[in-house]
Amino acid sequence: MMIWGVGIKLAALFVTPHSSALVIALGLAVGLFVGLTSIGGGSVLTPVLILLLRVPTMVAIATSVVFCFVTKGIGSYQHLRQGTVDRASSISLLWGSLPAAIAGWLTLLMFRKIDITHGNVWVNREIGFALVALGACILARDNRWIQRLRAVEDQNSAVVRLKLIIIGAMVGFMFSTTSIGSGSVLVILLGVFAPLDENHVVGTSVFYGFVISAFVSVLQFTSGKTDWNLLLGLLIGAIPGVVIGSKLAVHAPKKFLRVCFSFAAISAGWKLV
Repeated sequence: MMIWGVGIKLAALFVTPHSSALVIALGLAVGLFVGLTSIGGGSVLTPVLILLLRVPTMVAIATSVVFCFVTKGIGSYQHLRQGTVDRASSISLLWGSLPAAIAGWLTLLMFRKIDITHGNVWVNREIGFALVALGACILARDNRWIQRLRAVEDQNSAVVRLKLIIIGAMVGFMFSTTSIGSGSVLVILLGVFAPLDENHVVGTSVFYGFVISAFVSVLQFTSGKTDWNLLLGLLIGAIPGVVIGSKLAVHAPKKFLRVCFSFAAISAGWKLV
């Protein structure tokens, strides 16, 4: 009977509005990109849910946060096994992120209580500006000026730790209010300001994203905004996608993928501004 019940629920995914083959395919695509680059949980999924599936903004954010928790949990396991997670950097990031995430969650609660309509408009614009800025930063990441900046960075451990705490605070607030930043923004900032190689930047970002999304998921759970049917459809595609992407991450053409993502982010962000 239990197996029959599960089968009925899985079959229902193909007939409900937000739980179709399209949603599963979307989850697979996002999961692959998360595993390959640590980018894609919120910065891809949230605007797609809002623009393509017409999901209400607050619901899209809450659903994306839980999606990040599950997918990055799987990716974290793989990266930990591969030894591509810098735990000291992750801890420094979280010192700044956790209080900032609480501040972001309280900000969303304030908007919901004051005026939900204007709150959605404000959050949509924040997401839009974040995506446009993100796309531009990704395009600029590999230029010579940025590489020179990284080369002269002070690698003193105390200085690096302070920078990571500040970066964590920025990313934590952004992620809590938009579901964007735990992978995309963090990868860029770590690539410039942290003494980590490319694979450790990705692995550390995925692991950090898992922890911060778990924390924010607990906060978001109290709001009751998560669309669980939509989330289930996304995860059916995303879970195998993350596993495959994480295994391929060390061989992936990351620069090419970043360029593709940057143009998509700018396009989606422009529509939301």
